[in-house]
Amino acid sequence: MLNLANLHEDRGQREEARALYGQALTHDPLCFLALAASPTCFPRRTRRGLVARLREAIGAPEASTADRAQLGFALGRALDAKGDYGDAFSAYQAANRDSRASALPAVVRYDRAAQEQVTDRLIATVTPTPVGPAAADASKPRPIFVCGMFRSGSTLTEQLLAGHPAVAAGGELDLLPR
Repeated sequence: MLNLANLHEDRGQREEARALYGQALTHDPLCFLALAASPTCFPRRTRRGLVARLREAIGAPEASTADRAQLGFALGRALDAKGDYGDAFSAYQAANRDSRASALPAVVRYDRAAQEQVTDRLIATVTPTPVGPAAADASKPRPIFVCGMFRSGSTLTEQLLAGHPAVAAGGELDLLPR
């Protein structure tokens, strides 16, 4: 029911979403997902007591940090809509803190020195020493392969390289899939 309500909300079908979220809240007044949708999905007249309900849900012992983050962002939106900007800002800060805390433990901050060490090891491992006739003849063209996932910047990289007078762009090739 909640997934369907979320889908209706994403598609702009607010009435259908409201009905399903309302059913969920009827069955469970502390349904975290339905409560989190309240500030954007339900009309103002039906939001009486919403701030108190959101605060109660955030304090519920069964609320995970991810639930508290989602509810905290909803609380911030509700307080912001009421013009209570100071409390809204505090709610957003707490929600951001909970959101960061609910992230996977493997997510760590960027460590420049460690990244440089990894890059240096990769270069040392992967960079071949030129041997044979191809190494001696620098006048022959040598291919440059720019590989990347979709939307990763590989086309931009190709365009930047092609800006050099000694480089010609080859476009996207179906060589690897074949």
